[in-house]
Amino acid sequence: MSSTEELLNRFATKHIGKIPADVTTGTVKDIDEDTYTCTVEREDRPTLYRVRLNAVEYTGDRFVLIPKEGSYVLVCMIEGDGADGYLLATSEIEKLVFAIDTTELQVLAGGFSIKRGDETLKAILNDMIDQVLKVYAPKDVPGLTALKIRINALLI
Repeated sequence: MSSTEELLNRFATKHIGKIPADVTTGTVKDIDEDTYTCTVEREDRPTLYRVRLNAVEYTGDRFVLIPKEGSYVLVCMIEGDGADGYLLATSEIEKLVFAIDTTELQVLAGGFSIKRGDETLKAILNDMIDQVLKVYAPKDVPGLTALKIRINALLI
């Protein structure tokens, strides 16, 4: 085990149970993907607004789990502040977003989206098939057309 792992292990063992965590439950009412926040309604408790989908607020590179509206969630309150929380877990996922600089990968039930800047993998693959059809068309148009349909079913 590395020295960093040993240090984290000792810290966790020593402090487990001593760090207060206020976790509450509720249901996702709506999601704001521009700010990566959601509204969580709770039974017999006030509604939580602007619940972060990440523990840390930022607008750059990110990994974001976006819950489905109506899903059951756990929200961890930050430093005991009842008005400042972040999504800890969800019963249902709408999508995952990974973004680093200009590269972005989205994973949804309906497929994947991969892009860098203005280019998408779906557009590149479709353009490639179209170019192959122009050159190679007499040989296997149905096969290439079937391949294009498969690509479009996987990539959104």
